[in-house]
Amino acid sequence: MGENIEIAEKVFEACQKKDFDALKELVDEDYTLTDPMMELHGVDELIEMIKACPGGGGFENMTRIADGETVVSLFDGTMPGQKPMRMCSVMTIKDGKLIAEEMIYDTAQVPQKMKDAIAKGKPSGVEAGAPN
Repeated sequence: MGENIEIAEKVFEACQKKDFDALKELVDEDYTLTDPMMELHGVDELIEMIKACPGGGGFENMTRIADGETVVSLFDGTMPGQKPMRMCSVMTIKDGKLIAEEMIYDTAQVPQKMKDAIAKGKPSGVEAGAPN
């Protein structure tokens, strides 16, 4: 398994476990996330968003493909009581750190409680809605 795939695995695990110390080591300070429902800038905004989201979710049926600095993860995002949602993460990993990520998924499948958490818990500077 490639080093960048291992880093992607560790990032997913740290997100799921809400291990913020591990995230600070794995994710670059200037990290950017482009997501259909928001944009995040910096590891601190990522941590704030994870704290605001309802717990109990996970990742199943994970497939990862790496090509140089890019790691693509295709998976089912899960939340208790909800149907799994097919998602894709495209990560850019450089010098052992996650520097950028794009999430791809159908926002119509996002449970309302997650939409509410994003709306309430968005860190300052986080743009709700589709990125420009």
